Amino acid sequence: DTGKRIWESSEGKILNIFGGDENGVVGDGEGGSVVCLDAKTGKKKWTLPGKGIHTIKGIRVLGGSVFVFRDSVTEVSLKTGKVVWQKRVKDPMIGGAVATAGGVVFTGTKDRQFLAFDAKSGRQLWRYRAAGGVNGPPISVSPLPGRCFLNAVEYAHPDGLLIGDGTSPSRRITLRVPRR
Repeated sequence: DTGKRIWESSEGKILNIFGGDENGVVGDGEGGSVVCLDAKTGKKKWTLPGKGIHTIKGIRVLGGSVFVFRDSVTEVSLKTGKVVWQKRVKDPMIGGAVATAGGVVFTGTKDRQFLAFDAKSGRQLWRYRAAGGVNGPPISVSPLPGRCFLNAVEYAHPDGLLIGDGTSPSRRITLRVPRR
């Protein structure tokens, strides 16, 4: 409200802040770790160990949960830092993910899968097989009450990779999310 500094911290060595609430502020730390700082004091609350540099493909904070996207989709309690559930994916996630207020977590993989998980249980709800790797981060749009649409970019390169020289044809895919 005032623009005054509340705290500053070098604890946890957060590289980027992805969100939080009164239970903590979450970001990615060194070596692919996830770090939570106390929102009031800036003191480190917990750390989820890393799996190496550049392994985090996204962190989303939603409703007291932290969703971490690496070689798995992992829900972590924002308050305690304890893993609630974890689901491995066959191929690496490249483009990130989105967690929606409707309780669904979406991500895409290099092996042409667009995946939907229940945010509470981690159960896979559905998947869509795209023409190429789903390497762009998905976005969620709700133009009508009770309806949700997802958009993502897929790349048609045979091995699902994005090539920076402009030779990878891409297209935007839009999916209507089934009602739950």
